Amino acid sequence: MKQINLAGDLRKARTRTRTRPDDGRTWSWIGRALFEAALIVFAVVLGFMVTAWREDADAVARGEAALERITAELRGNRETVAGILPYHQKVADALARLRKTPPDTPLFSTLFGADLPTPGVAPHGVGDLYLHDEAWTTALSRDALARVDFELVQAIALVYGGAEFGVAASWRTILEQIGEREAFAPDHDGVALTRMSYTYQELVAQERFLIRRYDEVLAKLDER
Repeated sequence: MKQINLAGDLRKARTRTRTRPDDGRTWSWIGRALFEAALIVFAVVLGFMVTAWREDADAVARGEAALERITAELRGNRETVAGILPYHQKVADALARLRKTPPDTPLFSTLFGADLPTPGVAPHGVGDLYLHDEAWTTALSRDALARVDFELVQAIALVYGGAEFGVAASWRTILEQIGEREAFAPDHDGVALTRMSYTYQELVAQERFLIRRYDEVLAKLDER
C-alpha cells in the first residue's frame, strides 16, 4: 500500500500556487518592456520624420527668399542695360560712320573730344555698365536653391553667365582698349578706331539679346 505523505503534498501544492502568479508577472513585465521599446522606436522615427519635414520646409523657404532677391537683382540689371543701350548704340553708330574716313586724331580724342574743338563721339564717357550678381552668388554659396525647379535655376544661371561673359566682358574690353598706348597716338590707319567700333557693335548686340533673356526669365519667375 502506498504511503500518504500529507506534509510533502502540502508543500508541493504551495509551491505550485506560488509559481503560477510569478509566471504571470514575468510575462506581464516582458509585455510592458516590449510596448515601451516600441514606443521609443516610434518616437525616434517620428522625431526623424519631423526633423526632415522641418529641414525640407526651411529649404523651401530659403529657396523662395533667394528667388525674391534674385528677381529684384535681375530687374535692376535689366533696367541698367536698357538704360545705357541707347547711348551705346549712338556711340556705335558714330564710330561706324567714322570708319569710312578715319580721322588722324588719337582714338582717345575721337571718343571724348580731348584736345579737339568739337565734342567726341562719346561725350558722356564709355557708358558705365555695372551689373550685380550678389543675390545669385550668395544663393549658390548657401545652397539656397536646392529645392527650386532645376530648369528655372538653369535659366537664371544662363542669364547671369550671359551678362558676365558677354555684355560685361565686351564693356571691359572697351576699357582695356581705351587704356592702351595706341589709343593716345595718332590713328593714321584707323586701326584703333575700327577695333573700338566693332567692340561697341558687339556690345550693343549683346545688350539687346540680354534684355530679351531678362524678360524671358523674369516672366518665368513671375509665373511660379
